[in-house]
Amino acid sequence: MPWIDSQISRSGEAVPARKMAWRLANQKRLKSAFPKAEQRFCRVVDTLRFHLPEKVKSLIWYKRQKLFSINSEICFFVDFYFKTWNLCVEIDGDSHSGELAKEMDAWREKLISVNGLRFLRLHNNFVDTADWWEIEDKFLDCIFNSPRHGGMKRKLADAIANLPERGRP
Repeated sequence: MPWIDSQISRSGEAVPARKMAWRLANQKRLKSAFPKAEQRFCRVVDTLRFHLPEKVKSLIWYKRQKLFSINSEICFFVDFYFKTWNLCVEIDGDSHSGELAKEMDAWREKLISVNGLRFLRLHNNFVDTADWWEIEDKFLDCIFNSPRHGGMKRKLADAIANLPERGRP
């Protein structure tokens, strides 16, 4: 509606319409730019989910390019967000390798992790060149090393242990 010039964020602060437009445009741009390493990570997770029993699949549900608003002025997108595990997965390309970029990433992680979220950072080169099972193992290790979610971890571990031998996709 043209007469509305702001929306209310989760924290109760007004978010200007131009800021909302920027967020939506960036989210759309980030979702459409789907790098090869992110595609491969998706295939690893989706393949794992495919082989799990129906009642356990929801434990590995994720959202791509999830927006986290710290306040009305500061917001960030993460590549993958696994709500069940409070886990953000970032697939870092070369733009994250500089000293300033590393400082910005650390600052961003601190701001987002105040809410109890954890991060798993994987570099593009690792995701592109690693064995399929290495990527899956790194992801599952991060889940199973979670400080909480005991019952859900047991359900997932039991389901994975009972999977038939899977061939390499």
